[in-house]
Amino acid sequence: MHYNEIIDLMNNDFKNKKIDKTFPDKLNNFFNKKKVIDILKDILNNESLIEKIANRSYLHTLGFYKIVLIDSDKDLSGFNNKTQLRLHLWKPENDSVPIVESLHEHSFDFVSTLLTGEIENQSFEKSDLTCFGLEILEKTLSLMNVLGKEEKKFLEEQLDILITYNLKNMGSMQFDLIAKKLEIEKLKEITGFSDEEVNFLSNIQGFYKSDRIQGEKKNYKHILEKYIELKPFSVLKIKEGQVYFHPYQLPHRLFYNNKEYNSTILITTHVPENAEGGSFQRPSYSNDGVKNYGKKAISKEDLVVLFNEYISELKK
Repeated sequence: MHYNEIIDLMNNDFKNKKIDKTFPDKLNNFFNKKKVIDILKDILNNESLIEKIANRSYLHTLGFYKIVLIDSDKDLSGFNNKTQLRLHLWKPENDSVPIVESLHEHSFDFVSTLLTGEIENQSFEKSDLTCFGLEILEKTLSLMNVLGKEEKKFLEEQLDILITYNLKNMGSMQFDLIAKKLEIEKLKEITGFSDEEVNFLSNIQGFYKSDRIQGEKKNYKHILEKYIELKPFSVLKIKEGQVYFHPYQLPHRLFYNNKEYNSTILITTHVPENAEGGSFQRPSYSNDGVKNYGKKAISKEDLVVLFNEYISELKK
């Protein structure tokens, strides 16, 4: 498959359609390593095309290279729903342990093919805080005003482990791969909370809305809107060659081995009712209400190097 063929594919199979759970079957035969190599070689042989793609791609704050191969707003016509074909690349860091993304939600649904590596998609369901949850939140915010720096750090780390422990019951690989130990008694001692309160606290998240403007690459802020509850919903292990669908309604994070080269090719369709998505942080993370995020632009020259490296990876 070559670049012009995927333009035809998008026009024929994705125009005026919204990605849904039926699309993994449709996408299963569209993309594999050989086809992606051919697509990337076509791009590398077209200087104006690689410059256009570089101008709308960047190193994402979540740690991967977001490369927009096709954007319906810029490359196609007649689409009534913003649709993109993207390549996401996580380059390996050999001195790092396996890592997990920060919790976030999207402004789009997507269907994705894993080309290299292995990832785990951890999904959560979002709901408003109950009266009990609001009581725990109020106690936690008061507690953050009196805890020392090391105690806050311990609290944050332990709550993350507690979330991962709950995911273990859904078959998550993450708990077994991180060299940390849940110290529930010390956690209760620092907070003064009961077992039930500590466990509930691990589900409380601040919901941050982004102030970024679509298409801009400048730094942006996530501003606290409200506190909510996030409960584990599902854990999906995706192996090389497998295709999966993820709906915008479920916040999620990807867990992956950062010693491997992980990569996916995905198609997204925008959801106007959730125009910018959002991110999440526990109340123990920060009490200033604002977090800055940066985007690192990719030059045309950098993208050429990145594509050539990735083609070599796909050929292994």
